[in-house]
Amino acid sequence: MNNEHVAKLQTFFKSLKEQRLWKAFVSSITVIISLLGLCSASIDGFTSLISSNLFSFISIVIFAAALFYMFAYFFIFAPPEHAVDAGDISCVCMRFACSDDMDNIHKIARSWFAAYMLIGSERMGSWLNHDNKTFRVAELNSIQNEKIMILGYYIALPISMALYYLIIDQRIKEKEITPNLICKFDTPSTEAIYIVDIAKVKDAGLYAGWTLIADLLRYISKCFDENINIKVIGAWAISNKGKVAARKLNMSEIKTYRDGSIFFEMTREKFIIERGNKNSLIGRHCSTPFQENYIIPY
Repeated sequence: MNNEHVAKLQTFFKSLKEQRLWKAFVSSITVIISLLGLCSASIDGFTSLISSNLFSFISIVIFAAALFYMFAYFFIFAPPEHAVDAGDISCVCMRFACSDDMDNIHKIARSWFAAYMLIGSERMGSWLNHDNKTFRVAELNSIQNEKIMILGYYIALPISMALYYLIIDQRIKEKEITPNLICKFDTPSTEAIYIVDIAKVKDAGLYAGWTLIADLLRYISKCFDENINIKVIGAWAISNKGKVAARKLNMSEIKTYRDGSIFFEMTREKFIIERGNKNSLIGRHCSTPFQENYIIPY
């Protein structure tokens, strides 16, 4: 095996470890071996199991696949969060954005969105200057390589219900939203939170994406608690990944457009119910309160 093949294998196993797939894989293999051991003890060999009891064999395969999904769900889609110490190789800092982040934010946006959908950097910058509390970024800090980069971001705009309905009906485009139409999170005029973007560096992995979503959910939870005038949150899902994420959060599909994109929303009442359910994604993530600046391992 030459050095190139070794390097590819090392990259592959590093990717598995970073995305926590290896835990799901090891757990599923353990379950399968255990089940086969139990079956072989009660039946004359694995071959007999397949030939004489095909139904039982299929049941075992389905059971093992279900357990694999369960472990994959817990370790990939909703990874646990831990405190991090200075000895860790890399970590992610969640914080509000600043003007220095704008170039990197727009670079990530350009990698995902077509030109006709892209919000210009000047427009984004005007929103940020109006209220930096509308932008959150995940900043990757690699201690080993002394490298800092923006791993992902999201934009949540506090707006009136009038503007919210204009967006749903496509009577105003996101790029046409001027700063004077954006409210402040703590004012009575804020009646809705519109999630404009949530995006990560493309090769960052699922963990980075769900880290952003977890922070967004805690931020929304805080906003609901601090401002009783906020009635709803909404998001326009264009990509399949966005639609999957919205459905996993149990958001309601309000409108489907000709291009296949879907507008999702969740009312205050439904969010509070989901937050109270510790088995839901919202309930699990919101069990930890929102913090303006915090560090998690990556």
